[in-house]
Amino acid sequence: MLKKNKYHKGFYKELLKEFGKDEADWLWQEMDAVNDQLKASHPEIEKKRGEMVIPLAAFYKVLRKNCPKIGSEDDVTMRLLIAYGTKYGERIGKILHGITSVPGMSDLIWKKMPAIMHKMGGEEAGYKSEFLTETRELCAMNVLSCPLHDALKALDAEEACLAICAMDKVYMNCLHHIRYTRTMSVAEGNPYCDYRLEYDRTKR
Repeated sequence: MLKKNKYHKGFYKELLKEFGKDEADWLWQEMDAVNDQLKASHPEIEKKRGEMVIPLAAFYKVLRKNCPKIGSEDDVTMRLLIAYGTKYGERIGKILHGITSVPGMSDLIWKKMPAIMHKMGGEEAGYKSEFLTETRELCAMNVLSCPLHDALKALDAEEACLAICAMDKVYMNCLHHIRYTRTMSVAEGNPYCDYRLEYDRTKR
């Protein structure tokens, strides 16, 4: 049940604001059905990353079917998904900012940043990355392959990964004393995601 999903149960609020209760309820019911179908037909994805990516694929498929993009008009599907990813990122960002604002915490995290990047962006986590720079001021890596993007592509919902990219870009910019930039991503059709983290005492 999508209502129990810890990542995306709040997406219903976006539907409610956009469509009103009756249509939002109908769309949510359709999304729930598609979510169940995708879990059953893709057990390998369900086992590894299903709780994150399968609901996003369900949201995308149902919205794309019922709110098709016409010419250059508003793409409701992607607007809602990216807006939701952004809001989710803001919620995570508040938590991360609070944690990294504890005296000494950002220094400790930065000291461990190379190890964190290797762990979170390495092969054990399902990523293929180039680790470029690890200095006192800068940690940089290029993510060549992202398992979340790969999973959504396998679910025929590749565009939905942009919601995750939006989420990532927001919360990573909430780190106290650590400046984050990313100018491109695999999900946007680029050859890699360029993660750059810089230690900056002036950043709050």
